[in-house]
Amino acid sequence: MQSHVRLRGRTEPVRVPKVIGLAANYGDRQRPEPIVFLKLPTSIVWEGEAIRPPSAFPELTHEVEIVVLLGEGGRHIAEQDAMRCVAGYAVGLDMNLALLKDLREGGWPWTLAKAWDTSAAVSEFVPASQVADPHAIRFGLRVNGQVRQEASTAEMIWRIPQQIAFLSRIFTLDEGDIIYTGTPAGVDAARPGDRLD
Repeated sequence: MQSHVRLRGRTEPVRVPKVIGLAANYGDRQRPEPIVFLKLPTSIVWEGEAIRPPSAFPELTHEVEIVVLLGEGGRHIAEQDAMRCVAGYAVGLDMNLALLKDLREGGWPWTLAKAWDTSAAVSEFVPASQVADPHAIRFGLRVNGQVRQEASTAEMIWRIPQQIAFLSRIFTLDEGDIIYTGTPAGVDAARPGDRLD
């Protein structure tokens, strides 16, 4: 469990003030604005470390996502200026307690299902300067060697500049914040002992 992430080429880990997530950002689920949730900095776990759900809620689901690291923040950031805020990109897993479905259906907050320690697994971040087009990244998830999720960031409903601009109108974004940009189809159960790649 960490409250920092790693950026390739930087010796010291980057402190993460906020972990922000978007839901329903792939497919044809159109809404007038993104669905936003928060995780805690203590949700972060680095690539290769174990994901440990609370013992009272062992059933999980997986969501693979591209994660954005902010190198600078601000308020009311214009879409045309948003990409200058991005420091890097990673692949992440937004792990959920299976009770998320019941919370959604009941109209209850998602915090219990989303923000537990080790629920935000993330790889090392690649500097933004090394990613030619962040809206053409192919990514996916294999569970025990079998493909479960696969997509391209070209399929996002709200692209990264739109996400940053929208979020910065709601609350102040800080250097070191990370944004889970949404997951494609294929969300499924993850069980104890599963290997997620």
